[in-house]
Amino acid sequence: MVGDSGTTARAQVKCGIKEICRDALDLRLPLCVGCMASSLGSSASSQRGNSASAQRGTLRGNVIRLSNVHSFVISDCITPWDGEIEGATGLKCHWHDQGWGNRKGMVFARTAGGAWHPLSRSVAPHATARLTVQLPPSLRGRRVQFGYRVGGGGGHSLSIKGAVVQLDTESPPASRTEQPAPRPISPPQDIRADSFRGFGRRDEDLAEKALPLALVGRYEVRTVYNGKDDLVIEKERLSWKGAHVAAREVLLDYLENGWLRLCFTVFCPNQSTDWLRGAGGGPLVGVIESFDIVFMSSDILGRTTTFRGDFRRQGEGILPTKGERKESLNDRMARMPQLVRSVSSDPEATCPICLGNWDADGLVQTQTECGHSFCARCVVSVCNMTPPNTSGTCPLCRKTVTLAGLRRVRRAAEVS
Repeated sequence: MVGDSGTTARAQVKCGIKEICRDALDLRLPLCVGCMASSLGSSASSQRGNSASAQRGTLRGNVIRLSNVHSFVISDCITPWDGEIEGATGLKCHWHDQGWGNRKGMVFARTAGGAWHPLSRSVAPHATARLTVQLPPSLRGRRVQFGYRVGGGGGHSLSIKGAVVQLDTESPPASRTEQPAPRPISPPQDIRADSFRGFGRRDEDLAEKALPLALVGRYEVRTVYNGKDDLVIEKERLSWKGAHVAAREVLLDYLENGWLRLCFTVFCPNQSTDWLRGAGGGPLVGVIESFDIVFMSSDILGRTTTFRGDFRRQGEGILPTKGERKESLNDRMARMPQLVRSVSSDPEATCPICLGNWDADGLVQTQTECGHSFCARCVVSVCNMTPPNTSGTCPLCRKTVTLAGLRRVRRAAEVS
């Protein structure tokens, strides 16, 4: 609407949050085209500042007050609602979006100071919906803050009414307490008595899958996938003195496009420290000094990429360099008491865990004190003898077994 002077008529009406012109009312838009530019200029900056706190909304109890959150936005910014809440499982509200643009609106949530997580439901532009979104498991039971974003690429008039946070009323209050923040992860350091250096892994969330359960919680893990940096596993206090373990190679977990293999390597270095020596003065057999990890992935073309690394613990004495020989699985098993079993008369020809055939190349049959057999790859993990444990339980008969009591079963073909 243009007057004789060629200027836009500013017959304005109050809506309780901001001023809109009569032209906008006729078009059912928050601002007419002529007034839009002026609303984005410096003359409107104070007005937008005054309405900023109102359009954020405030969380009181489990209801977001200012039930009609009405805003004019042209950006992709996430607008938080003031206030945090514990025990939330989701959010319900009435969402009405009109205006320009073609991107979907979205409700977000985050922990204090954390990154925003988009929730499961998004709303198409120019849509009206009763919106119900759910928190992901990683945010449930924690203190969270909600926020919203409308579609970018143009101006939107967004109205959010009756926003109510859904609470987990079935779980006890203890399950909704604030989770402790993770400890800060130390930067890479040189090899020393309480530090291990080594491999790169794809995802930090897989830390518990990539390490034996006996080690989880005792180390701080920082992962690097691109191979340009080292991963550090660091123990607060080193207490592996005299730990015994049989050498093993364990397929830990199948990943999305590859697999991860953890290999413990046992050897007897020429150490001068007292804690590495037995009662007779000789070095203890089977003290863990390093373990290796190999991650192999393959793409759809069949090309394989391998990431390798090893963790080495440095004691007070001399530790062999990376190129020196470590005791192999066969060397370790060769020193164990030997048994001979026939191939043809053996009713149990496979490992009960991995189903590997005893006659397969590279498979070492090992027998526990209770008489049950497992391959060397499975016996330590299955019997719960992950370091520093030196004893565990047979999964078949539940009897106690020890690493010292493991015996290698020699096949008839090997003896001949």
